[in-house]
Amino acid sequence: MSPAAPAKSFDLVVSCVIEAPPDKVFQTWTDPSKFGDWWGPHGMTTPVVEMDLRPGGVFRTVMRDPAGNEYPNGGFFVEVAPPHRLVFTDKLDAEGRPSPEAFMVATHAFEDLGGGRTKYTATAGHFSQEKRDQHEQMGFHKGWGEMLERFSACVAKARESRLLLLNTPLLTRHDQDNPARPACRHRRLSRCGGHAAR
Repeated sequence: MSPAAPAKSFDLVVSCVIEAPPDKVFQTWTDPSKFGDWWGPHGMTTPVVEMDLRPGGVFRTVMRDPAGNEYPNGGFFVEVAPPHRLVFTDKLDAEGRPSPEAFMVATHAFEDLGGGRTKYTATAGHFSQEKRDQHEQMGFHKGWGEMLERFSACVAKARESRLLLLNTPLLTRHDQDNPARPACRHRRLSRCGGHAAR
């Protein structure tokens, strides 16, 4: 059974506009290989990411600060609706057991603004006013705001990489006896000492 939606008064919200369509933004968010590049405020790394993208699937991270202190977080996905919405909660601890310290339900919405732009909104819905106030005093707006900055940069970097691949001329090696005829095509670039884009 999905947890009940938290009262609006218990919400903390940050948002930003990203210059990429929702499918690309959602793809970056859900890519474990890129997740550690942006999750958390500036200076934090995320060496452990476990992401089972389905309702009830495990979502577990371990964040590490510059001093080497680690912060494990465990939970599960409540809703996975690509490319517009992700919802998860921390009702499980880092070991996958029911957590007596359930803190929030996090909703990530990706709204299509048209023109290849997305409004990304991250909402932390808490189970009580006390939890909400605690999270705000911990530096929610600064920490999650920096996370959105890092995420926006990560999406932009991924987009630039894709554009670079699209605009890169096809590399071929010409037959020594007949320079006008390629010896191999892009699907076999590895035999020419190159690498095909994936």
